[in-house]
Amino acid sequence: MPKYRITTATTTTTTTRKEGSIESTTVHTVTKKETMALPDESLRSLAVLGAIKGGIGFLTVMAALESGHFTGPYGVVALMRPYVTITDEQQDRISKIEEKGGRVLRLDTSNHTETVTALRGADAVLSLMLASPKSLPAVEAFVDDCIEAGVKRFIPDVFGVDYTKNLYPCIAHWFLSSAKWFGSRNNVHDLLVSRSDKISFTEIINGYFADATNLQSPALFGIDWTNMTARFTGPAATAPVSFTFRRDAARMVVEVLRNPAISKNRRLRVEGGRMSVDELVALYERVSGRVFDKKILEASALEDAESASAAGIEGFSYMALKGLAAVNPGGEEPVDNALFPRWRPAGMDAHAREMFELERDAVGSRERTEK
Repeated sequence: MPKYRITTATTTTTTTRKEGSIESTTVHTVTKKETMALPDESLRSLAVLGAIKGGIGFLTVMAALESGHFTGPYGVVALMRPYVTITDEQQDRISKIEEKGGRVLRLDTSNHTETVTALRGADAVLSLMLASPKSLPAVEAFVDDCIEAGVKRFIPDVFGVDYTKNLYPCIAHWFLSSAKWFGSRNNVHDLLVSRSDKISFTEIINGYFADATNLQSPALFGIDWTNMTARFTGPAATAPVSFTFRRDAARMVVEVLRNPAISKNRRLRVEGGRMSVDELVALYERVSGRVFDKKILEASALEDAESASAAGIEGFSYMALKGLAAVNPGGEEPVDNALFPRWRPAGMDAHAREMFELERDAVGSRERTEK
Protein backbone atom coordinates (compact mmCIF):
# COMPACT_ATOMS: atom_id res chain seq x y z
CA MET A 1 0.00 0.00 0.00
CA PRO A 2 1.16 3.59 -0.56
CA LYS A 3 2.81 5.27 2.41
CA TYR A 4 1.22 8.40 3.92
CA ARG A 5 2.25 11.33 6.10
CA ILE A 6 -0.11 13.32 8.37
CA THR A 7 0.66 17.04 8.47
CA THR A 8 -0.80 19.58 10.89
CA ALA A 9 -1.24 23.24 9.91
CA THR A 10 -2.33 25.94 12.36
CA THR A 11 -3.68 29.28 11.13
CA THR A 12 -4.25 32.22 13.49
CA THR A 13 -6.40 35.21 12.46
CA THR A 14 -6.65 38.40 14.54
CA THR A 15 -9.61 40.76 14.05
CA THR A 16 -9.74 44.18 15.69
CA ARG A 17 -12.98 46.20 15.93
CA LYS A 18 -13.49 49.67 17.37
CA GLU A 19 -16.85 51.00 18.51
CA GLY A 20 -16.53 54.53 19.79
CA SER A 21 -13.85 54.52 22.46
CA ILE A 22 -14.06 50.73 22.95
CA GLU A 23 -11.65 48.50 21.02
CA SER A 24 -12.05 44.71 20.93
CA THR A 25 -9.73 42.04 19.54
CA THR A 26 -10.80 38.53 18.52
CA VAL A 27 -8.27 35.76 17.85
CA HIS A 28 -9.35 32.78 15.70
CA THR A 29 -7.12 29.69 15.64
CA VAL A 30 -7.82 26.91 13.14
CA THR A 31 -5.88 23.63 13.12
CA LYS A 32 -6.08 21.37 10.07
CA LYS A 33 -4.80 17.84 9.65
CA GLU A 34 -4.08 16.64 6.14
CA THR A 35 -3.11 13.18 4.96
CA MET A 36 -0.64 13.32 2.10
CA ALA A 37 0.96 10.56 0.05
CA LEU A 38 4.69 10.44 0.54
CA PRO A 39 6.59 11.57 -2.57
CA ASP A 40 8.45 9.13 -4.76
CA GLU A 41 11.68 10.42 -3.20
CA SER A 42 11.13 8.12 -0.21
CA LEU A 43 12.60 4.82 -1.39
CA ARG A 44 13.92 3.34 1.84
CA SER A 45 13.22 -0.38 1.48
CA LEU A 46 14.20 -2.92 -1.15
CA ALA A 47 13.31 -6.43 -2.26
CA VAL A 48 15.61 -8.30 -4.66
CA LEU A 49 14.21 -11.24 -6.60
CA GLY A 50 17.03 -13.62 -7.50
CA ALA A 51 19.41 -12.59 -4.73
CA ILE A 52 20.84 -15.94 -3.69
CA LYS A 53 21.63 -17.86 -6.84
CA GLY A 54 22.71 -14.98 -9.09
CA GLY A 55 25.78 -12.81 -8.65
CA ILE A 56 24.46 -9.29 -9.15
CA GLY A 57 21.40 -9.92 -6.96
CA PHE A 58 23.48 -10.94 -3.96
CA LEU A 59 25.90 -8.06 -4.52
CA THR A 60 22.99 -5.61 -4.65
CA VAL A 61 21.56 -6.89 -1.37
CA MET A 62 24.95 -6.53 0.32
CA ALA A 63 25.52 -3.05 -1.15
CA ALA A 64 22.07 -1.98 0.04
CA LEU A 65 22.65 -3.31 3.55
CA GLU A 66 26.05 -1.61 3.78
CA SER A 67 24.78 1.72 2.43
CA GLY A 68 22.78 2.70 5.52
CA HIS A 69 20.10 4.13 3.22
CA PHE A 70 17.40 1.50 3.62
CA THR A 71 15.98 2.41 7.00
CA GLY A 72 12.31 1.63 6.32
CA PRO A 73 10.54 -1.02 8.44
CA TYR A 74 10.60 -3.51 5.55
CA GLY A 75 14.38 -3.15 5.25
CA VAL A 76 16.26 -5.17 2.64
CA VAL A 77 14.85 -8.57 1.66
CA ALA A 78 16.46 -11.22 -0.55
CA LEU A 79 13.84 -13.26 -2.39
CA MET A 80 14.63 -16.70 -3.77
CA ARG A 81 12.53 -19.18 -5.66
CA PRO A 82 11.15 -22.18 -3.74
CA TYR A 83 12.87 -24.68 -6.02
CA VAL A 84 16.40 -23.32 -5.40
CA THR A 85 18.61 -25.97 -3.80
CA ILE A 86 20.82 -24.44 -1.13
CA THR A 87 24.48 -25.20 -1.84
CA ASP A 88 27.31 -24.41 0.57
CA GLU A 89 28.04 -21.23 -1.40
CA GLN A 90 24.43 -20.10 -1.25
CA GLN A 91 24.19 -20.89 2.47
CA ASP A 92 27.23 -18.69 2.95
CA ARG A 93 25.43 -15.89 1.10
CA ILE A 94 22.33 -16.30 3.25
CA SER A 95 24.44 -16.11 6.39
CA LYS A 96 26.17 -12.94 5.22
CA ILE A 97 22.84 -11.28 4.41
CA GLU A 98 21.38 -12.14 7.79
CA GLU A 99 24.54 -11.03 9.61
CA LYS A 100 24.13 -7.59 8.01
CA GLY A 101 20.49 -7.36 9.12
CA GLY A 102 18.79 -8.47 5.91
CA ARG A 103 16.06 -11.06 5.54
CA VAL A 104 15.84 -14.02 3.17
CA LEU A 105 12.46 -15.31 1.99
CA ARG A 106 11.42 -18.07 -0.38
CA LEU A 107 8.82 -16.80 -2.82
CA ASP A 108 6.71 -18.57 -5.41
CA THR A 109 6.01 -15.68 -7.79
CA SER A 110 3.31 -17.72 -9.52
CA ASN A 111 1.24 -17.43 -6.32
CA HIS A 112 -0.46 -14.02 -6.47
CA THR A 113 -1.46 -13.77 -2.80
CA GLU A 114 1.91 -14.95 -1.54
CA THR A 115 3.74 -12.50 -3.79
CA VAL A 116 1.68 -9.45 -2.81
CA THR A 117 2.07 -10.33 0.86
CA ALA A 118 5.85 -10.76 0.53
CA LEU A 119 6.26 -7.42 -1.27
CA ARG A 120 3.95 -5.31 0.88
CA GLY A 121 6.10 -2.67 2.54
CA ALA A 122 8.84 -2.66 -0.10
CA ASP A 123 9.42 0.71 -1.75
CA ALA A 124 11.50 -0.75 -4.58
CA VAL A 125 12.01 -4.10 -6.29
CA LEU A 126 14.97 -5.29 -8.31
CA SER A 127 13.76 -8.19 -10.42
CA LEU A 128 16.30 -10.55 -11.93
CA MET A 129 13.54 -12.60 -13.52
CA LEU A 130 14.90 -13.37 -16.99
CA ALA A 131 12.65 -12.05 -19.74
CA SER A 132 12.03 -14.33 -22.69
CA PRO A 133 9.07 -14.81 -25.01
CA LYS A 134 7.94 -17.71 -22.82
CA SER A 135 8.30 -15.86 -19.50
CA LEU A 136 6.77 -12.49 -20.49
CA PRO A 137 3.31 -13.31 -19.01
CA ALA A 138 5.00 -14.18 -15.69
CA VAL A 139 6.96 -10.91 -15.76
CA GLU A 140 3.77 -8.95 -16.41
CA ALA A 141 1.99 -10.71 -13.54
CA PHE A 142 4.91 -9.96 -11.21
CA VAL A 143 4.88 -6.25 -12.13
CA ASP A 144 1.13 -6.11 -11.44
CA ASP A 145 1.67 -7.84 -8.08
CA CYS A 146 4.26 -5.18 -7.24
CA ILE A 147 1.70 -2.49 -8.03
CA GLU A 148 -0.92 -4.12 -5.83
CA ALA A 149 1.61 -4.41 -3.00
CA GLY A 150 2.32 -0.67 -3.19
CA VAL A 151 5.85 -0.89 -4.62
CA LYS A 152 6.95 2.48 -6.00
CA ARG A 153 9.96 1.65 -8.16
CA PHE A 154 10.69 -1.37 -10.37
CA ILE A 155 14.17 -2.13 -11.71
CA PRO A 156 14.15 -4.88 -14.37
CA ASP A 157 17.06 -7.06 -15.41
CA VAL A 158 18.38 -5.26 -18.50
CA PHE A 159 22.00 -5.11 -17.32
CA GLY A 160 24.45 -5.48 -20.17
CA VAL A 161 24.52 -4.11 -23.72
CA ASP A 162 22.01 -1.66 -25.16
CA TYR A 163 19.15 -3.96 -26.05
CA THR A 164 17.31 -1.17 -27.91
CA LYS A 165 19.73 -1.32 -30.84
CA ASN A 166 19.36 -3.64 -33.80
CA LEU A 167 21.56 -6.47 -32.56
CA TYR A 168 20.19 -9.17 -34.80
CA PRO A 169 22.69 -8.66 -37.66
CA CYS A 170 25.38 -9.44 -35.07
CA ILE A 171 23.79 -12.72 -34.07
CA ALA A 172 24.99 -15.75 -35.97
CA HIS A 173 24.21 -19.45 -35.82
CA TRP A 174 24.37 -20.90 -32.28
CA PHE A 175 23.69 -17.54 -30.66
CA LEU A 176 20.46 -16.94 -32.55
CA SER A 177 18.24 -18.71 -30.01
CA SER A 178 19.80 -16.72 -27.17
CA ALA A 179 19.04 -13.47 -28.96
CA LYS A 180 15.37 -13.72 -28.12
CA TRP A 181 15.84 -12.09 -24.75
CA PHE A 182 17.01 -8.88 -26.44
CA GLY A 183 13.59 -8.54 -28.03
CA SER A 184 11.90 -9.55 -24.79
CA ARG A 185 13.66 -6.72 -22.97
CA ASN A 186 11.96 -4.31 -25.35
CA ASN A 187 8.65 -5.95 -24.45
CA VAL A 188 9.35 -5.47 -20.73
CA HIS A 189 10.20 -1.80 -21.36
CA ASP A 190 6.89 -1.28 -23.15
CA LEU A 191 5.09 -2.99 -20.26
CA LEU A 192 6.73 -0.70 -17.69
CA VAL A 193 5.92 2.40 -19.72
CA SER A 194 2.28 1.30 -19.86
CA ARG A 195 2.24 0.92 -16.05
CA SER A 196 4.30 4.04 -15.26
CA ASP A 197 1.28 5.90 -13.87
CA LYS A 198 1.10 3.23 -11.16
CA ILE A 199 4.76 2.29 -10.62
CA SER A 200 7.92 4.08 -11.76
CA PHE A 201 10.87 2.24 -13.26
CA THR A 202 14.59 2.54 -13.91
CA GLU A 203 16.65 0.56 -16.40
CA ILE A 204 20.42 0.24 -16.08
CA ILE A 205 22.56 -0.45 -19.15
CA ASN A 206 26.20 -1.02 -18.16
CA GLY A 207 27.95 -2.80 -21.05
CA TYR A 208 29.87 -6.02 -20.47
CA PHE A 209 30.58 -7.13 -16.92
CA ALA A 210 34.26 -6.49 -16.23
CA ASP A 211 34.68 -9.32 -13.72
CA ALA A 212 37.61 -11.46 -14.80
CA THR A 213 35.56 -14.64 -14.59
CA ASN A 214 33.11 -13.12 -17.09
CA LEU A 215 35.76 -12.15 -19.66
CA GLN A 216 38.06 -15.11 -19.17
CA SER A 217 36.87 -17.20 -22.12
CA PRO A 218 39.11 -16.87 -25.22
CA ALA A 219 35.94 -17.11 -27.31
CA LEU A 220 34.77 -13.68 -26.14
CA PHE A 221 37.51 -11.32 -27.37
CA GLY A 222 39.90 -13.83 -28.94
CA ILE A 223 42.40 -13.38 -26.08
CA ASP A 224 43.96 -16.66 -24.97
CA TRP A 225 46.15 -16.34 -21.86
CA THR A 226 47.18 -20.00 -21.91
CA ASN A 227 48.76 -19.73 -25.37
CA MET A 228 49.36 -15.95 -25.16
CA THR A 229 47.55 -15.21 -28.42
CA ALA A 230 45.26 -12.33 -29.36
CA ARG A 231 43.20 -12.90 -32.50
CA PHE A 232 41.47 -9.52 -32.83
CA THR A 233 43.84 -6.53 -32.97
CA GLY A 234 44.56 -3.65 -35.33
CA PRO A 235 42.40 -0.88 -36.85
CA ALA A 236 39.36 -3.16 -37.27
CA ALA A 237 39.32 -3.85 -33.52
CA THR A 238 39.11 -0.25 -32.27
CA ALA A 239 35.36 0.14 -31.64
CA PRO A 240 34.64 1.26 -28.04
CA VAL A 241 33.32 -1.31 -25.55
CA SER A 242 31.78 -0.41 -22.16
CA PHE A 243 32.72 -2.41 -19.09
CA THR A 244 31.40 -2.38 -15.51
CA PHE A 245 32.12 -4.68 -12.59
CA ARG A 246 29.10 -6.49 -11.18
CA ARG A 247 29.80 -5.00 -7.76
CA ASP A 248 29.67 -1.51 -9.29
CA ALA A 249 26.43 -2.26 -11.12
CA ALA A 250 25.02 -3.34 -7.74
CA ARG A 251 26.15 -0.06 -6.19
CA MET A 252 24.46 1.80 -9.04
CA VAL A 253 21.13 0.22 -8.00
CA VAL A 254 21.65 1.77 -4.56
CA GLU A 255 22.46 5.16 -6.12
CA VAL A 256 19.33 4.98 -8.26
CA LEU A 257 17.24 4.55 -5.13
CA ARG A 258 19.13 7.34 -3.35
CA ASN A 259 18.24 9.62 -6.25
CA PRO A 260 14.75 8.58 -7.31
CA ALA A 261 13.79 11.88 -8.93
CA ILE A 262 16.82 11.78 -11.26
CA SER A 263 16.33 8.14 -12.19
CA LYS A 264 12.53 8.03 -12.44
CA ASN A 265 11.19 6.38 -15.61
CA ARG A 266 14.61 6.50 -17.26
CA ARG A 267 16.95 4.23 -19.13
CA LEU A 268 20.34 4.97 -17.57
CA ARG A 269 23.62 4.35 -19.41
CA VAL A 270 26.59 3.99 -17.07
CA GLU A 271 30.02 2.42 -17.38
CA GLY A 272 33.04 1.68 -15.24
CA GLY A 273 35.42 1.99 -18.17
CA ARG A 274 35.59 2.07 -21.94
CA MET A 275 38.15 0.71 -24.37
CA SER A 276 38.41 -1.27 -27.57
CA VAL A 277 39.47 -4.90 -27.86
CA ASP A 278 42.77 -3.70 -29.36
CA GLU A 279 43.32 -1.41 -26.34
CA LEU A 280 42.36 -4.23 -23.97
CA VAL A 281 45.16 -6.41 -25.35
CA ALA A 282 47.64 -3.54 -24.86
CA LEU A 283 46.38 -3.05 -21.29
CA TYR A 284 46.84 -6.74 -20.50
CA GLU A 285 50.40 -6.57 -21.80
CA ARG A 286 51.20 -3.49 -19.71
CA VAL A 287 49.78 -4.91 -16.48
CA SER A 288 51.16 -8.44 -16.88
CA GLY A 289 54.51 -7.60 -18.43
CA ARG A 290 53.87 -10.35 -20.98
CA VAL A 291 53.51 -10.03 -24.76
CA PHE A 292 50.72 -11.62 -26.80
CA ASP A 293 51.18 -13.09 -30.26
CA LYS A 294 48.83 -10.67 -32.03
CA LYS A 295 46.87 -11.27 -35.21
CA ILE A 296 45.55 -8.30 -37.17
CA LEU A 297 41.79 -8.49 -37.75
CA GLU A 298 40.73 -7.90 -41.33
CA ALA A 299 37.90 -5.41 -41.75
CA SER A 300 36.27 -7.73 -44.29
CA ALA A 301 35.61 -10.22 -41.46
CA LEU A 302 33.08 -7.80 -39.99
CA GLU A 303 31.07 -7.10 -43.15
CA ASP A 304 28.22 -9.42 -42.13
CA ALA A 305 27.38 -12.22 -39.72
CA GLU A 306 28.37 -14.92 -42.19
CA SER A 307 31.81 -13.41 -42.75
CA ALA A 308 32.30 -13.02 -39.01
CA SER A 309 31.27 -16.61 -38.35
CA ALA A 310 33.70 -17.83 -41.01
CA ALA A 311 36.45 -15.89 -39.21
CA GLY A 312 35.51 -17.49 -35.89
CA ILE A 313 33.81 -14.36 -34.54
CA GLU A 314 30.53 -15.12 -32.80
CA GLY A 315 27.85 -13.40 -30.73
CA PHE A 316 29.20 -10.99 -28.14
CA SER A 317 32.59 -10.69 -29.92
CA TYR A 318 30.87 -9.53 -33.09
CA MET A 319 28.82 -6.96 -31.12
CA ALA A 320 31.97 -5.58 -29.52
CA LEU A 321 33.92 -5.38 -32.77
CA LYS A 322 30.96 -3.80 -34.61
CA GLY A 323 30.65 -1.02 -32.03
CA LEU A 324 27.41 -2.17 -30.41
CA ALA A 325 28.85 -2.97 -26.99
CA ALA A 326 29.21 0.62 -25.79
CA VAL A 327 26.39 1.81 -23.53
CA ASN A 328 25.70 4.49 -26.16
CA PRO A 329 26.59 2.99 -29.54
CA GLY A 330 27.58 5.72 -31.97
CA GLY A 331 27.52 8.30 -29.20
CA GLU A 332 23.85 8.99 -29.84
CA GLU A 333 22.93 9.16 -26.13
CA PRO A 334 24.87 10.65 -23.22
CA VAL A 335 26.60 8.50 -20.61
CA ASP A 336 24.93 9.16 -17.25
CA ASN A 337 27.83 8.66 -14.81
CA ALA A 338 27.92 12.36 -13.93
CA LEU A 339 24.37 12.21 -12.54
CA PHE A 340 25.66 10.08 -9.67
CA PRO A 341 28.80 11.73 -8.20
CA ARG A 342 28.88 9.26 -5.30
CA TRP A 343 29.25 6.37 -7.74
CA ARG A 344 32.97 5.78 -8.31
CA PRO A 345 33.34 2.54 -10.27
CA ALA A 346 36.58 0.64 -10.59
CA GLY A 347 38.24 1.15 -13.96
CA MET A 348 39.78 -1.22 -16.45
CA ASP A 349 43.18 -1.24 -14.73
CA ALA A 350 41.45 -3.00 -11.83
CA HIS A 351 39.96 -5.49 -14.30
CA ALA A 352 43.33 -6.18 -15.91
CA ARG A 353 44.99 -6.80 -12.53
CA GLU A 354 42.17 -9.16 -11.56
CA MET A 355 42.45 -10.98 -14.88
CA PHE A 356 46.23 -11.34 -14.56
CA GLU A 357 45.94 -12.68 -11.01
CA LEU A 358 43.25 -15.14 -12.09
CA GLU A 359 45.35 -16.39 -14.99
CA ARG A 360 48.50 -16.54 -12.86
CA ASP A 361 46.66 -18.69 -10.31
CA ALA A 362 45.37 -20.90 -13.13
CA VAL A 363 48.91 -21.37 -14.48
CA GLY A 364 50.14 -22.29 -11.00
CA SER A 365 47.33 -24.79 -10.61
CA ARG A 366 48.13 -26.41 -13.98
CA GLU A 367 51.83 -26.63 -13.12
CA ARG A 368 51.07 -28.31 -9.80
CA THR A 369 48.75 -30.77 -11.55
CA GLU A 370 51.39 -31.63 -14.16
CA LYS A 371 53.95 -32.34 -11.44
